[in-house]
Amino acid sequence: MTDSKGDVRPKKRGPQPPSIGLTAYICPHCGTHTTQYWHQLFASRFDKGKAPFIVRPDIENFVRKELDIPESEKEPLIKHYLPYLRREVFLRASEDSPFNPPEACNIALSKCYECDDIAVWIHDRLVWPPQRMGPDPNKDLPDQIIVDFEEARSILSLSPRGAAALLRLCVEKLCIHLNAEGKTLDQRIANLVSNGLDERIQKSLDAVRVIGNEAVHPGQLDLKDDHKTAETLFRLMNLIAEKMISEPAHVEEIYQSLPPEKREGIEQRDKKTQ
Repeated sequence: MTDSKGDVRPKKRGPQPPSIGLTAYICPHCGTHTTQYWHQLFASRFDKGKAPFIVRPDIENFVRKELDIPESEKEPLIKHYLPYLRREVFLRASEDSPFNPPEACNIALSKCYECDDIAVWIHDRLVWPPQRMGPDPNKDLPDQIIVDFEEARSILSLSPRGAAALLRLCVEKLCIHLNAEGKTLDQRIANLVSNGLDERIQKSLDAVRVIGNEAVHPGQLDLKDDHKTAETLFRLMNLIAEKMISEPAHVEEIYQSLPPEKREGIEQRDKKTQ
């Protein structure tokens, strides 16, 4: 049934789940079925050379310690910045004029010069289009580890901590695949070092809390993890695979490509030197 304004939606219905086609639904925050007000975004392009404003993660400590900021202004200033740190999208009145439309904060659009497609960013995270970030997995990794590696890539932009947790699990699985000896992950990594893994990789794994005194249990989230930590774990995974799987395979491939008589001569020589 259509009313005089052309609205074809039924007027009487029970509580509805959130939907972009409704003006009243169950609020996903408070759980109340009530009216929802929709807002359009109006784009104002940044001046050339300018990028969206991102609040530094230590802004609260910075403001509290900054001597040039009057004490009476510190709490209001911190309160002003907190929604940015919580990665909320919110409206803020224009500072230029009360007659200007409010600014949508913590959300930005980027448009590609080449293809003209739009990307959507909330705070510092790309939320559209869905991305696989981080390096491709080493092709010599076992399939079951590649699955976890690719899942970590798919969630890196939305959950760096989730990606890091998956990658620590990948390190443990790779140690098991390589038959690294030891009861703990620290011992298994040490065993890989004794078998040719660069000691600097061991130290790097300690730095990103895979092993060592601050190690996080594989698969568990760590509040300290960020995008940079996850990216480091991606690279370390591939470095371990390159050294312990790919390099031996390449060497064996080269050796097997030698003429049979050459290989036999080498093997006989090695027997004499043993």
